[in-house]
Amino acid sequence: MRQFSFGGLARMAGAAGMLLVLDSAAGAQYTAVILQTPAGMNGSLGNAVSGGPAVGYAYGAGDHALLWTSSSAAPIDLSPASGFGFTYATGMSGGVQAGWGEVSGSGANHALLWNGSAASMIDVNPTGFSATRILGAGSSGEAGYGSGTVTGSNYHALLWNTSGSSVVDLHPGAGYNVSFSNGMDGSAQVGYGNGSASSFSNHALLWHGTSGSAVDLNPTGVTTSVATGVSGSLEVG
Repeated sequence: MRQFSFGGLARMAGAAGMLLVLDSAAGAQYTAVILQTPAGMNGSLGNAVSGGPAVGYAYGAGDHALLWTSSSAAPIDLSPASGFGFTYATGMSGGVQAGWGEVSGSGANHALLWNGSAASMIDVNPTGFSATRILGAGSSGEAGYGSGTVTGSNYHALLWNTSGSSVVDLHPGAGYNVSFSNGMDGSAQVGYGNGSASSFSNHALLWHGTSGSAVDLNPTGVTTSVATGVSGSLEVG
């Protein structure tokens, strides 16, 4: 088993990606379908699914972002031939896959978008940011975080539009040192923010497309909280 961290949240990778399929005729029974791992790689992890297709990555000498178009088909390797030593697909919506990669030679992480192939990859790291990652995707864009000169080198939750051509800084502002967006659905984004050492630890946050829309979801009596997913009017974490 391998542990990898996205925005401070650990995920476990086994020998192969796995898809759980609901058999409605059997009364909510689930069948595990093993997704193929590319030859020469040690294993794979599925991070997100949308209908039939799923995305994730395979790990070995270099980690490669993957797209499974069906549970039986061999995955499409989304990692480009050059420029990035490691790539990860962490979200998808429609025909767009999203994630991030490590720039060869610099070690910097850049947010990435794909449209079904390695050749379609777009580096959507915005001007003024030295590092960005996308962790979730929805019909209205992609959610993640980044840091750079424009953020005072602190991590800020970010929202990209669907094409990645523009980005909105979701950081709540006063009282928060850092913030991260982990997922989105429709017009809503969720994640967490952290105050100064003398203020508070992680608080789950909900946004609707702007920094000013941030809502602190941390419940009364709870010391720390993180929101990891949203669907309609429900948030989970």
